[in-house]
Amino acid sequence: MPKDANGNWYPEMFQKQVDVFNSQDRALLVVGPRLSGKTVAVCQRICRHLWETPDARVIMFAKTMKSSKNAGTWDLLITRVIPEWIKANIGFRFTTENRGEPGPKTDGITRTPHFKVTNMHGGESEMLLFSLDNDDEVEAKIKNLACSMIFFSELDNFGDRRVLMVGMGALRMAHLTYDDQQWIADCNPSEDGEQSWIYKLFYLERGMTYEQHCEYQRSQELPVFTPEEFKGFFDQLNVIEILPRDNTFIDPRSLLEVKVNCGADQGMYARLVEGKWVWGGGDKSRHFRSSFKENIHVVGNADSSNEEDWEVAIPHPGSFDLITGLDIGETNHAGAIIDSQIVNLPDPKDAKKVIERKCFTVLGELVSIGKEVSIDDFTLGFMDEIAEIERMAGRTYILEERCYSDRSSLEKYSAVGDTFPYLQVQAASGGRLVLQGVDKAAGSVRIRVQLLKMLLVTKRIKFSANCKFAIRMLKDLRKGTGRLDFIPPTDENKHIFDAITYALLMECYDELANLPDQTGRRSGFVVHV
Repeated sequence: MPKDANGNWYPEMFQKQVDVFNSQDRALLVVGPRLSGKTVAVCQRICRHLWETPDARVIMFAKTMKSSKNAGTWDLLITRVIPEWIKANIGFRFTTENRGEPGPKTDGITRTPHFKVTNMHGGESEMLLFSLDNDDEVEAKIKNLACSMIFFSELDNFGDRRVLMVGMGALRMAHLTYDDQQWIADCNPSEDGEQSWIYKLFYLERGMTYEQHCEYQRSQELPVFTPEEFKGFFDQLNVIEILPRDNTFIDPRSLLEVKVNCGADQGMYARLVEGKWVWGGGDKSRHFRSSFKENIHVVGNADSSNEEDWEVAIPHPGSFDLITGLDIGETNHAGAIIDSQIVNLPDPKDAKKVIERKCFTVLGELVSIGKEVSIDDFTLGFMDEIAEIERMAGRTYILEERCYSDRSSLEKYSAVGDTFPYLQVQAASGGRLVLQGVDKAAGSVRIRVQLLKMLLVTKRIKFSANCKFAIRMLKDLRKGTGRLDFIPPTDENKHIFDAITYALLMECYDELANLPDQTGRRSGFVVHV
């Protein structure tokens, strides 16, 4: 049984886990790929806090309750780590019971899983598990909490740095000193790579000099802190990276399995085997991750918190009409505004020749997901987006001739509006949006994915930096499990994908119509007006 220099018991750990176990940092991020042992290290740190801190209260946040309890971090803590502490015979034991057995229980009213254990001071410490399905709820869920340790499991599942800012504010138990309380999280390197808020905060900002901090804050129109404030905050943040090779307890065969399973995907191998913060590079669980390059396909800059300072794309000088694509649903709506121009490109079959091809720029978008927004209200908002583009360009564009949507908008009667969606759009737009229905033939989704990939690879499409939903779609649109669900129906990115690709499909009709599909037939699409 391992003991420290003073003869006190401590869990069996390898060195990187010991570093986590001994951390006194105010905010600690533990990063590592699969099989690195990072989660066990954090669980051991939690148990130490529960044991050594008088009347400790640890609050754990997981993205969903189910993911943590069913063979997740909460389950690991309860079934593996805490039993190790109990078997050490130091006095650590559960004081809560579930059906007469010592262990965690669920509150009958709040449905919150929790447990209490003894601590070395003769009292009790407690731990509670909460879910945080929506990042926007972080302030509402945390602002009234007081705890001595707050733990975010799989931090890369949380998309907002408020989980750190608000979470650190919850470390306010009056009977404890500032140094006795800790924010802690574990994560894999995020799929967003260096664009992740986690990387930006814990790696870039934490590693800045004070001069770099001042320059960065001013560029983002954010407040600049004094040298003392800058140092005082970032000195209390720490990152401990753990790699599978650090884990002396791992079975080499398990590591080999992960390597081989990720070996066909550069992005997954880099993140989940090597622990690198990378984005792209062939993540085969996403449709466009290998094709989309932000430095190539994004025009302008929309990083400023002030929209008036954004640099956005506008139609090229020769444009006289704009393309629009709409995906109108019952609760989810999406629309895209697209400019096109014909350019001469090298003929791929004969380098000495040129051919005329359309190139596209997605200028604007409007997306409403999971909200009760009527078709009329959405259309009015969409027309406001068009009006802003026209204001910047200093002219009015023709819209009626190149407006596309799913054919169901023309054929599916809406009982709520007592009319058809295309008529609602036409009326709300003052007659400027006259929808043409796109026939969704067999394999349409697959063809639209391939079309967008082709346009990305050949650099024939770009996106204005203010098109946040479209850019997120290009990064994150997931692959389904087969031909019938080429895109998972639950992926919220599909709505802006549909809006954009309905338009692209019809605008590139001539190209597609002359290409044989995999069965040898000519690809054909029907437009319904």
